[in-house]
Amino acid sequence: MLVKCILFTFTSFLMYVDVKACDCIIYPVSYEVKKSEDVIIAKVIETVVDSSQLYPENKEVVLEVTRVFKGKIKVKERFTFITDGNCDPRFIKNEEYLLFCFRQGESYHTYHCSYSDKSSTSSAVIKKIEKELRRQ
Repeated sequence: MLVKCILFTFTSFLMYVDVKACDCIIYPVSYEVKKSEDVIIAKVIETVVDSSQLYPENKEVVLEVTRVFKGKIKVKERFTFITDGNCDPRFIKNEEYLLFCFRQGESYHTYHCSYSDKSSTSSAVIKKIEKELRRQ
């Protein structure tokens, strides 16, 4: 038993662990709609993976807008999206995402701790967005 304890402790020190977390306070959808520059649904056309990371994630994603709830961006417009951290969705090619986002230079970024996620799992949020936009 002692040998197992020592081996476990020793291997724990040798392992490299890259832990990531997203700790957020989620505000109501109505608040997120009001503060967001753009609220859209966009399809992932291409992802660029940062292979220099131990656990690579998408850092740049090319998206094509399929629906606009709010903002000046147009349907079928393509743009580069930059993932900024742990709170951004993990983008998968050919999937569609609901994004609460803003433009900075030539690329777009999400508002952290918003309801940005796969559109297939966001139907309740989409209904709240539509309801909020009818009020405005």
